[in-house]
Amino acid sequence: SRLLAAGPKASINGLLAEEVEALRDVLLTELDVGAACGFRGLRLSRGALERAVLGAADASAEPAFWCLMSHALPEVAEVPWDDVAALLVSWLRETAGWRQAPQLPGATPERPPSALTPVMVHIYDASREASVQSLNKWLAHELSPLKFGGVFHAGVEVSGLEWSFGASTEESKPGVVCTLPREHPQHRYNQTITLTSTGLSSGELARLISQLIEEYPGDGYDLLRRNCCHFADDFLARLGVGCLPGWVYRLARIGAALDGTLQRMARRSLAVMDDIEF
Repeated sequence: SRLLAAGPKASINGLLAEEVEALRDVLLTELDVGAACGFRGLRLSRGALERAVLGAADASAEPAFWCLMSHALPEVAEVPWDDVAALLVSWLRETAGWRQAPQLPGATPERPPSALTPVMVHIYDASREASVQSLNKWLAHELSPLKFGGVFHAGVEVSGLEWSFGASTEESKPGVVCTLPREHPQHRYNQTITLTSTGLSSGELARLISQLIEEYPGDGYDLLRRNCCHFADDFLARLGVGCLPGWVYRLARIGAALDGTLQRMARRSLAVMDDIEF
């Protein structure tokens, strides 16, 4: 167990204090992601706070402590950071007086089930042009069991936020953007695909999003080979929930293949011209 691995001098109180500090770091990362989205004020959703606490319980040397603390969470949709900080301070104080519950020899501490976070993909008609909407409706109607493709934008919703990738020529503006679900300002919402839930903790999710922001700069966007659908597919794979349905970016794959063929033909033509002596 973690308690035994910590050595004979370690106490359950000291380990719990370390866990509170680790939880603080996770919540600060959550706030950093929220700030990147341009949210006003420093607030955490109650759902994100509860998932973080349950995640701490799942990895704790004393999960009963965190189960008890989870019942003290405020019954509000959003928790101001001042209140979160006050909770952390109170939990730190609680660790000093906590007494480890006695257990039978060989018994395994009861742990709460890992919190799972639902994941959805929102599909948009790329741009707000009526012609694009008509094309997509004809090729991939929402109610049709057989979809051929279309010109789509895709965004991944997790923990109440939607993440997508787009082109940017400004160094200060990242390629990965955050919006409210189904409300991307540049595209018309079409339909939602509900996937399985991810088992990533809030801290793991925040770190994954930070990695994606680094890996998908705006100047790396390519309409055919590295677009919003490629980003969504990569994001879903790392969340462990599957992949984007092929019809969503079938036209982009076909276009990339045709473009590659045309480029190869052009190179061959140039090579032939170089061999011709005038």
